[in-house]
Order: sequence, then structure tokens, then C-alpha cells
Amino acid sequence: MAIDLTAIRNFARETFKGDTSGHDFLHAKQVARLAVSLYEEDHGQVSEQDQAILEAAALLHDTIGDKVVADVAAQQILVEDLLCQSGITPIGQALVAETITHLSYSANLKKHYDLPLLGQYVQDADRLEVLGAIGIARTFAYGGQKGHPLYDPAIKPVQLQTKDQYRHHQTTSVNHFYEKLLKLADQLNTPAGQEEGQRRSAFMENFLAEFQRETEALSDPAFRVQQGGNEPMAKMKEVTAADIAALQDISRRTFAETFADDNSAADLNEYLDTAYATDKLLAEVENPNSQFYFVFHDDELAGYLKVNWGSAQSEEEGDASLEVERIYLLAAFQRLGLGRQLLNQAFDQANALGKSRVWLGVWEHNQNALAFYQKIGFTPFSDHVFQLGTDAQRDILMEKVLN
Repeated sequence: MAIDLTAIRNFARETFKGDTSGHDFLHAKQVARLAVSLYEEDHGQVSEQDQAILEAAALLHDTIGDKVVADVAAQQILVEDLLCQSGITPIGQALVAETITHLSYSANLKKHYDLPLLGQYVQDADRLEVLGAIGIARTFAYGGQKGHPLYDPAIKPVQLQTKDQYRHHQTTSVNHFYEKLLKLADQLNTPAGQEEGQRRSAFMENFLAEFQRETEALSDPAFRVQQGGNEPMAKMKEVTAADIAALQDISRRTFAETFADDNSAADLNEYLDTAYATDKLLAEVENPNSQFYFVFHDDELAGYLKVNWGSAQSEEEGDASLEVERIYLLAAFQRLGLGRQLLNQAFDQANALGKSRVWLGVWEHNQNALAFYQKIGFTPFSDHVFQLGTDAQRDILMEKVLN
């Protein structure tokens, strides 16, 4: 059956007809265009089937939202019928359904959903549409449609916790930047999305700086651009021998969360017991050529970093190099910018030690990580075997030369 999205496009156009909140057909088309563009930037040419999945999910993502339709359940049945007639494979249809059900910001307030790779590109495209110049325009269009004041210094931004609070709390259009928009760049999934998100977020920060100069309405500390609005700042701590129990726990938990689905339980457990044995970790912490760092988010231990230099490196890469051997975050703390902060800590450590090069290993099947590191200046230079139990896996070695 040939792929044909005509019915899906017509359905989306009809659903959004007359919308003045920014959730219109032009928005849906722009999300589709941007999702494909981001995917191609990271992975090269997209296949016909994958492009259809990206476009269908983008066109449909707001059609089942309770901001747009009154009967969500009935709308979902219509969408399922359209997908069945589209020529998209059954697996692709399920992927579209999963994406549009769990994509929205409000759906992820209490629990973060890990979308399939193609869904991540649609989610990033949707979130980029509320950043930058178009994001500013949509913010004030939506606020006007909902009857929100333009701004009011007496109404302070709040930390949003639930969908109900997100939809119904007292707010202003300007507060929306601090309550949601300026946090999004650190929550994007894909390398291309993250890069574009930082650029658009910086544009909005400049807009708000000019808004403050003109109005003096944002002087209260509640109106902050740094660290994604009113999010608590991350804290870094050097790990010592006194932290072994906590280091062992976070090491085992993060590794299991990251790799359990792709490895047998026997191989995983053997690796966890061997690599994170108490005596082994203690020796690594006390090695003068290694350093561990904990990162905390709102005083909760979120992840850790391990760097090596000199003879502690897992490969003989010379005295001019620093290795990032481990960099892990718990799933609950991902997409908050903490990984970037840990990586910056590694760069700072390299500079402080006079190293001119940072290198690391990435599993060959972790395409998102490979693309991310390439985006920030790492290039492949070799590979090595990573032994996980009985499974010999291939890691791509990547390097970045420091200025």
C-alpha cells in the first residue's frame, strides 16, 4: 500500500480551522517540516517510511489535545482510522500513536516519557516552535486568547508540578517564559534540537532583557532567565572515600537504567558486581590520576562523572589527554542540562591540568550520544572492546581538541 498522508493533512486542517491560540494548521505544518529537518541534520537522508511517521505525528500531535477538542477519546478513534488508511506500517502507526499521546509538555510534568527516536524529533520540533521569535509571537497570541494579562509584576512565576496547575493557575503571558519556555532548551532530546534550542532560547532571553529595560517589571528575583527560569541550580561535589556507598549505588542504578534493556540479566549483573565492587571503586577514588564528581539537582543526587588522566586512562592516550570514562544521570534527571554541566566540568578539569585533548568511548549503537558528541566538537578516532559479561561490545572512541 502506497503512503498517502492527504487525509491526515485534511483532517488536521479541519481540526485546527479557526484556531487563534497558536495551535493552528500552520503550526502543525511547521512542526512536520522542522522534525524532518532536524532528523536529516543528525542522521542524513530520511527514508520514505520514517518521513511519513515524522510528518504524520507532527500533523496529528495537537489534534487529540484537550486544548483543541472536547472529546479526546472520540478524536483518538478517528486518528487511528486515518493512520490505518495512510500506508504507514502497523509498527509505524503504533509509533505515531505513542508519540502524540505522550509528547506534550503537560503530559511530562509528573513523569517523563521516553519517546522512540522518531518521536523525539517530533517532540523537539514542537518545543522549538515555542522558542525564538515564533515562540514569542505564539506566547502572546495564546495569552490573549486565554485572557491572561500581558504582564503584572505582582503576579510571580511559580514552579509548575501538575497538568491541572499548568492549565489553571493565575499567570501572565510574560510569566510563561519563566514557568516553561526558558526551561525547554535543556529538555530537548536530539543533538540538532539541542543546538537550535540554545540559539532560540538566547533570542528570547535578549527579548526579556529589553522588556526589563523598557518596563522595569522583572526586577524581582522570581523573574530569572538563568538556569532555565526558576529551576533550582545544580550543585557539583568532588567524591571522596567517605562517599563510596553513594557512589556504588548511583553507579549501579544509572548503568542498569541505561543498558538493562539491551543486555541479558546475567551479563548485566556480572558487570555490575565486578565494575562497581566496593574495593575497586575505593581504589579508583583514591587514584591520584582520577576524579569523580557527583551532580545534585535540588539537593538530590542525580548522576556522576569520572575523569582520568596519565596512567589512569583506560587506553594509553598520552599525557596531553584527559579521559571521560563515565558520565551518567538517573532517568528522572535527564534533559535538565545536567549532562552538559558534567561535561563542562570535565573540560574545566582538563584545562586546569594543562591537557589539550579530551576523549571518551561511546557504544556503537548509541546513535543519539554519537550524534550529540559530534555536534559539540568530538570526532571519532578509533575504537575498542567494552566487555560486558560474556558480550564483547564495540565502543567508538571520540576526541575533542581544546582551545
